[in-house]
Amino acid sequence: MKILIICLRRSGSVIFWKRFRQDKNLKCYNEPFVDWLINLPKLNSKTTSHEYTQLVEKDPFAFWKMYSPIGLSGEISENMTLPQKRYLEFLLNSAEHVVCDLTRCCFKIKELKDVAPEAYIIHLYRFPQAVVSSHILPNRPEASTVKRFGVKIKKQIHKALFWSIKSGYNSWGYEKIIGDSDYSLFSTYLKRTDLFIEGFNSLPAYGKLLYFWKICYEKVNKDGKFYFGDRFLSVPFELFCRSPESCIKKIYEKIGLDMPTINYKDIRKSNMGFEPNNPNWTNMGRKIGLPPLNKYPWINNFSVY
Repeated sequence: MKILIICLRRSGSVIFWKRFRQDKNLKCYNEPFVDWLINLPKLNSKTTSHEYTQLVEKDPFAFWKMYSPIGLSGEISENMTLPQKRYLEFLLNSAEHVVCDLTRCCFKIKELKDVAPEAYIIHLYRFPQAVVSSHILPNRPEASTVKRFGVKIKKQIHKALFWSIKSGYNSWGYEKIIGDSDYSLFSTYLKRTDLFIEGFNSLPAYGKLLYFWKICYEKVNKDGKFYFGDRFLSVPFELFCRSPESCIKKIYEKIGLDMPTINYKDIRKSNMGFEPNNPNWTNMGRKIGLPPLNKYPWINNFSVY
């Protein structure tokens, strides 16, 4: 059994993925395509790299031969390179039942079908306002006191300028991907797919990120249903936080595996983002074609297509 979790960064995938990691019958890999795995066998601060360390210590030559990250410029591409496909196959073949948390593959559902045609796709998505706020208001943990103080100051500045800020939201790389020119990587993709909206690059950061969320959400939903059919599951992160055990139980029932005892004590209510009731969200949503939050037909639904 192969399970691929598809989501944007800052969508809660780590805490979601950790539920499956508690299952001793599953081998779970968190974000295999990130470039910081180059630091292995050193563990990362989120303690999500243990499985990779095991692979490296078992056969370093095999792992480093296969390792092939996806850079920022590759995230918008609908293609995967042959080394990237072989790397994912290497991980999926490392155990009978494997779960991969993929935060860089929203545009690559067709390619994932080629690599793992019998896999289940779980589309984990979070309220767009929450995702956008998480990128604009930095909260990445820093090791030193000086850096932590700097992040705190930056966050306060960004709160004061939230609705007008146009740059400085690149903590997780999306500012570089989205760009600020009609000839940027993302704008070029939008033009090629007839999704470009006039004045996009004049929008403030929250507007650009909202539109990026919309494009990614619709891309995964459309391609996931088309290529994986009834193996495509759509899971709102907020619903998972409200009823984690029920949510995970439904997933186990769908994939046909026995569900072990899982701990949910570390799961908290999901944050709704910066000033979630501010009309600026609705006004911007109207400008970019995103319905108001309470109009989403999908927002409280666990869907199995």
